[in-house]
Amino acid sequence: MESVELFKLLDEFKKLNEKVDALTAAKPIERPLRSAQTDLLSTALASAQAEFKVAVYNRESGHFGSPYSDLECVISASRPALTKYNLSIQQPIIDSPIDGSKWLETRLEHGSGQFVECRVRIIPVKSSDIQAVNSQLDYEKRMNMVALCGISTSGTDDNAEAAVFDTRETAAKGVDKIIQFPTSKENPKFVITREQYEMLQDELECKWSSDLIGLILDGQQLRQLSDMPKDSFSKTINWVRKTKELRREADEAQKARLNNDR
Repeated sequence: MESVELFKLLDEFKKLNEKVDALTAAKPIERPLRSAQTDLLSTALASAQAEFKVAVYNRESGHFGSPYSDLECVISASRPALTKYNLSIQQPIIDSPIDGSKWLETRLEHGSGQFVECRVRIIPVKSSDIQAVNSQLDYEKRMNMVALCGISTSGTDDNAEAAVFDTRETAAKGVDKIIQFPTSKENPKFVITREQYEMLQDELECKWSSDLIGLILDGQQLRQLSDMPKDSFSKTINWVRKTKELRREADEAQKARLNNDR
């Protein structure tokens, strides 16, 4: 590679690093998932749950053909009791101050100011169809509301619950200790193994690749790395290694250039 091309590449990496530094320098807003005290909220919620109606099936999934309770049904089954005991549900969409990703925040709040909440990342759908986007958002809203308030439905849902169960449990209990890696017989999609997951995690834990996980999740429409299809593993880890190597070489070349200028 000629020196002129190398310097151009260094300049490009310098600009990229400056953008990454600017993003990572911004600290996320410290927003706890619950208030310091929740005694009044817990008492009110227990009373409201005793009066919740069952959210009876009123829709059928066009793809799976299975019945489920839609968002309107879930709200109708719970709102009268929530209001009676001075409880409210808020579900705004918030932006991450780190990478600009979208998150759905579901907050259960008592009139005293006590609250509990949960957040789920909104994975962009591979569609420009606004109906598909709204369908995804409605699903996230009702499932978070059902989980946070303890609302009963008349049976299993629209089969999408299975797709996000591991993710929600991970978010609630902590990192990858509870991630399950089923065998090929248990999972026809053949997701990556625990060993492959750990290899990928090792490759991503360095200064030249710390920002790549978000690109992987968004690019492959994943909720967590353990959901990656096995046939995508080789291409992904090779891309991570190549990107790390290019960044490392550019970093070393820049340091050498600075030393020569002294």
